[in-house]
Amino acid sequence: MSGSPESQGQKYSGLAEDFGTSLTTGCVVRVSLFLNNRCVRQVGDASLPPEQPEMTDDEFLQKLHHVLLEIHVMEGAMICPNCNHSYPISNGIPNMLLAEHEIG
Repeated sequence: MSGSPESQGQKYSGLAEDFGTSLTTGCVVRVSLFLNNRCVRQVGDASLPPEQPEMTDDEFLQKLHHVLLEIHVMEGAMICPNCNHSYPISNGIPNMLLAEHEIG
């Protein structure tokens, strides 16, 4: 992936989710820690280390669970780093649809 969207969120929500080690470690395989760190730091959470620790580190897994499942951007925008297009987020739902004049 050449770039990750930047979050220009103005309102965030935290939701409590049950912690599950297998779910969290399974997500690590699918989620780039670098990408996740960049996005998480943009919403003001610096709880994850810059490098990936061992998957047996329970403290790391708890922090990863928090950023993957408990931080939600409720209002704001995501900015594409490649084209700088702003995708608005309203009520926690990003609008990723382009208008007809933006396609092409």
